[in-house]
Amino acid sequence: MVSELDLRKAIQIEKSKWIEPDMVKDKRNVLSGIEIANDLNVPDVVLSQSSINNGWCLVFAERVYARLGFPDNVSVESDGTNHTWLELDGKCYDAECLEGVEHPSLLPVYNRV
Repeated sequence: MVSELDLRKAIQIEKSKWIEPDMVKDKRNVLSGIEIANDLNVPDVVLSQSSINNGWCLVFAERVYARLGFPDNVSVESDGTNHTWLELDGKCYDAECLEGVEHPSLLPVYNRV
């Protein structure tokens, strides 16, 4: 069973791994050994933290879920078109919302002006 603290730590770790692709000469999607072992087609180099929830939220959520070891009490959820987040104990989490919210509509990505 994963705790809220475990989930927050995994989100922070994944956020710290994201860098600007312009800083990397080879922008191909390179898989780490762990991701290959888990059969995840997830790029190692994506975008800056500010861009995670602007097109890379599914990749980010999958990476966090894999980092946690695919626990049964965490799920990767999506609205089907715009955003993907993680759920634990009825709360929604993403790259911008480590504290979690009670409903996905309360995530910062849905409340931009």
